[in-house]
Amino acid sequence: MIALGNKIKLNDNEVRLFKQDTGLSTVPDTVEDYNNHLQAAADFWGAEAQNDPAARLLVKLIEADKFTRKPSRTKASGR
Repeated sequence: MIALGNKIKLNDNEVRLFKQDTGLSTVPDTVEDYNNHLQAAADFWGAEAQNDPAARLLVKLIEADKFTRKPSRTKASGR
């Protein structure tokens, strides 16, 4: 995934997984929409997760695919 600001571009494998996880035929172009759709899918499967170990695993995998921003690197000023 490439992100610039709130815009994202997914590679072919990420598109396939997103469509598989969410059931949607189109992919979002913003981080917010991407994460919201994944959370909706996780919530849907979460209702089943109480009684089904496979559903619990699926929820964790979907949630792991959500985009999180890493803190930007800064140079340590040791001089």
